[in-house]
Amino acid sequence: MAVIRKAIPEDFAKALPLFEKFNNGNLSRDNWQTLFQDNWNSGEGYIGYVLVDGEHIGGFIALLFSKRTMNGKEEKFCNVSSWVVEDRYRNQSLFLLTPVLKLKDYTITILTCSLETYKVACKLGFTDLETHIQIIPPVPGIGALIKKCKIEINNDTQSGTLTGESQRLWRDHERFGLLKINIHTSKGDCLILATRIIRKNLPFIQVHHTNNISVFIEFAGRISASLCLSLKAVSVLMDRRWLAGRAPIVSLSWPLPHPRVFKSTTLSAKDIDSLYSELPILNI
Repeated sequence: MAVIRKAIPEDFAKALPLFEKFNNGNLSRDNWQTLFQDNWNSGEGYIGYVLVDGEHIGGFIALLFSKRTMNGKEEKFCNVSSWVVEDRYRNQSLFLLTPVLKLKDYTITILTCSLETYKVACKLGFTDLETHIQIIPPVPGIGALIKKCKIEINNDTQSGTLTGESQRLWRDHERFGLLKINIHTSKGDCLILATRIIRKNLPFIQVHHTNNISVFIEFAGRISASLCLSLKAVSVLMDRRWLAGRAPIVSLSWPLPHPRVFKSTTLSAKDIDSLYSELPILNI
């Protein structure tokens, strides 16, 4: 009889065959193994749940735990990733998710829902975090071109200039290939943390965090042009909610296949970015 127990790093080898169901050739064994590590020293002591039948692992759900300082207080996060079961255990798949609902004082996110996952999450009290992405093409406006704007990408001399929470965000993700982009303008500075991803066989720059959305919006086209030229991408992507209704003039809102969802008693959707999640560590 299959049972549910907490997953530990040593379960990786037996769980690895499950990930073939995702049919994602861009993800290697090393990529999947990051889900079996306590990447940010959460101290929880486990990395998700497995469905075990004797010595066989027939299902898995990854939980990426982290802690961040937001609005002057510590917030705990749990990003749910890679919920997968073999067909013969499908009637028990929900048992992998139900223990997550018992977490205390955690903001729980699911950022890559399938239709089935989305329907289940809604029934379990999750609400929409995001329904659209904003596509920002490399087309700078005339106004942004004549204003002072210096864009630096992964400049090693910048590391010493980052302080406090910004420095911690960068250091916590540096090993996953996160791009550190510093924007210096006449209207202020802006830090962007992003990854270069492949969608529909095309390269994009996906923004996971910015600490000055007003500067980003004003110079969005110029930032996109610089990043796309330097990093050989076709456009910049970001979740639409961060723009708070102030989308760059030259941009396009595009619906996600299925909404991202979250469950929190302390944070609203606008407080949540995609750092400390499967998106940057799996580069998806």
